[in-house]
Amino acid sequence: MDLFDVRQENNITIVQPNCKLDVANLKGLSSVLERVINEGALKVLLNFKNVDYLSSTGIRVLVENSQKLKSKKGALLFCSIRPPMKELFEIVGLHKVFTFYLDEEEALSKIKK
Repeated sequence: MDLFDVRQENNITIVQPNCKLDVANLKGLSSVLERVINEGALKVLLNFKNVDYLSSTGIRVLVENSQKLKSKKGALLFCSIRPPMKELFEIVGLHKVFTFYLDEEEALSKIKK
């Protein structure tokens, strides 16, 4: 299993981290997001089903990439967030900024094609 799986479903780029998003792995996440955005992705779905930790620096990486996508009329979306991590997004107020889906299936069915 790679640290970051990337695949396409219709016009949605799915990035699935398979690691803790700590200082050691954030450069990889940042590189993957930068690459897919530079390749023209406008809808990026982060599937967090295998993520059990997100550092504060990780939140910054997510916000920065969300801003890049928004400037191109795109969006950074999330699914399969574990409850403790969802609580972290709520504490820092990002639940009002990002869109969350229960799982990948729900996300793919609800994200406008």
